Amino acid sequence: TEVVSYLETLRTPTPLPEEAPTPVPQDGNSLTSYGFVKSDKVNLRSAPSRSGAQIRMLDKYAFAIIYRTEVNEAGETWYYISQSGTEGYISGDHFEVLSVDKLAAFLTSEDYLNAANNTAQVSDVSVDNIQALED
Repeated sequence: TEVVSYLETLRTPTPLPEEAPTPVPQDGNSLTSYGFVKSDKVNLRSAPSRSGAQIRMLDKYAFAIIYRTEVNEAGETWYYISQSGTEGYISGDHFEVLSVDKLAAFLTSEDYLNAANNTAQVSDVSVDNIQALED
């Protein structure tokens, strides 16, 4: 009986079923993975720090996809982005993440449409720096 009791304690317990994660509700205020440069002539850097090497300068209203967000040792928020195929870090002080509602408004705004380097045409509307993910 003692041996049987001991062996019973060695049984691997049956794991509990995993619960499906609760989906996060989305609405017009939900953040997207897109944003834009909100200051003139901002450095895109190789590291999430003001001392990171400069990769290139970004103009105001440059549109970008956000890959991740990081907070550096100084407590500053930095975004790792891709802008026209160039990846790097931009300070959260100079970058605005767009909500669902703001994204549509931004892409049709006069500021964005009149930004420097308007090159692409999308259904009769000029837009700046939109690049297919495949590129």
